[in-house]
Amino acid sequence: KVVANPTINLVSLNGKPHSLYELTLHPYLVLMFWTSWCYFCKATLKNINENINRMYQRYIYSL
Repeated sequence: KVVANPTINLVSLNGKPHSLYELTLHPYLVLMFWTSWCYFCKATLKNINENINRMYQRYIYSL
């Protein structure tokens, strides 16, 4: 049985809408869910951003 993937729409920090499908068309995708009150989340996000910014600047979307 084939089940279709749900359509997931996201909004970037600058207000631009994106679909999850659209983002998967890029060669690299890092999707991280975090909260502002989670110290570990914020520390991890900072580390990920530093590494990704250095390597793949043109593929980054902040959602």
